[in-house]
Amino acid sequence: MKLLPCLHGTFTHYEKPWETELKSLGILPTVPWTEIKAGTQVSGSKRVNCFLVEKNGKKAFFKTYQLHDKFWEFFLRPSKCLTEVRNYLIMKKIGIPCPQVIAYGERRNIASLHENFIVTEAIEDAEDLSDYAEKWHTIKDASEKNEIYRSLSKEILKQTLTAHNNNFFHFDLHWRNILIKKNKDRQWQSFWIDSPRGRTMNFNSQRGRIVDLSCLARLAIYYLSNTQRYRFICDYLQVSGGPKAKALFRDIDSRLSRRPPPPPKSMKKS
Repeated sequence: MKLLPCLHGTFTHYEKPWETELKSLGILPTVPWTEIKAGTQVSGSKRVNCFLVEKNGKKAFFKTYQLHDKFWEFFLRPSKCLTEVRNYLIMKKIGIPCPQVIAYGERRNIASLHENFIVTEAIEDAEDLSDYAEKWHTIKDASEKNEIYRSLSKEILKQTLTAHNNNFFHFDLHWRNILIKKNKDRQWQSFWIDSPRGRTMNFNSQRGRIVDLSCLARLAIYYLSNTQRYRFICDYLQVSGGPKAKALFRDIDSRLSRRPPPPPKSMKKS
């Protein structure tokens, strides 16, 4: 894979098993990518549009970023899509499950970015943690509910420690960007997705830790008790408690207080 920004013209990369399918869907080097309406739109905004595409039994997500004529924004800098490709490669290298990149591209004019896209293979039978949490919240059996919580918490903690111990920070680690599913042994697995902001930081890594842990806490404050949240921080720091854990817990709450998270849909007042 070419991981340097395209300086001028159009660059695209397609993984061979998918190239024919993607091009038959109109995802071609010669067309404006932001105008492609391939498949079913699953999310959209002024900046980002994402479509679920299906071909010959295969599923993938096609995502583009709108620049709104801010061609200087990524001058001589990797696009968000290229950054996401890099981050998925880092995740795979350090052992964090994530989607397989099957295509991406940049279009530039004298180093100014005009368009970019990324296509990632869908993770079958997975759902995002925020959607699953709404179902988990309604489980009546306390033993079952606690067992699911312990399993998922352990898995997410392990991956967060793996990332941070390798100085990698997601910077958008909300529950919607964590996919979960059970493997063939009926054990929970989690996958990190949607990481155009992530990066490796060797300096000021404490900021990266607080940002990622604050993202994880945004929904946790509604679903988990303060004791459960504090225990997660202790386990993250690998301590039983004490000033260091309390200080990090306060730093996370302080960050959340600046932009309080809205309650989940099921908890909003009608």
